[in-house]
Amino acid sequence: MKKTVFLIAALLSFGLLSAQLPFNFGLKAGFTTSKLSTDRDEIKEQFKANFQGGAFVRLGLKTHLQPEVNFVTKGGLLDRKDVLEQEEIRFSTLEIPILLGREVIDLKVAKIRVVAGPTMSFVLDKKINIREDIGELKKEDISNKLEYALWGIQLGAGIDVLMLTLDVRYEWGLNDLIADPNITMRNSMFNVSVGWKIL
Repeated sequence: MKKTVFLIAALLSFGLLSAQLPFNFGLKAGFTTSKLSTDRDEIKEQFKANFQGGAFVRLGLKTHLQPEVNFVTKGGLLDRKDVLEQEEIRFSTLEIPILLGREVIDLKVAKIRVVAGPTMSFVLDKKINIREDIGELKKEDISNKLEYALWGIQLGAGIDVLMLTLDVRYEWGLNDLIADPNITMRNSMFNVSVGWKIL
């Protein structure tokens, strides 16, 4: 009941806010490179290239709030001295960033802005390709111990030209991907996206 009341209140607040502020809605797509960082000396981490797509809402002009819903593939490649083949941990996520932006330069035909804010990702699908145990962590346990809610912080900059938007961001993972005391593993990601303001 409390969750329902909170959701209704949030939707009403959003509706009132969007009625009072300049409002944009758009679609976006882009390129990402993500990497896993661990505390294991025997593991060398490599970036993995992927794509992303989603939608965004922008409320405000010079200072704006920009919530998004994106489908993003995260994870990375792992090289280990005792394993001949490259290993991979990859997961498809529904990502929800809530960013605060500020216009810093107005070039008339183009506007440059900075953005920052938290993001939460829900794991929808996963691919675990680990051939050997990682220290005390059994390879068959990795899939079962993978967290399904991931928190992060995004920081970046963007440029708007008419109805087009270009964003460049970096994301730092805040929580461990695997719920196990024997390893620390977090995700970081660099992404470039192009958006089109439909409204």
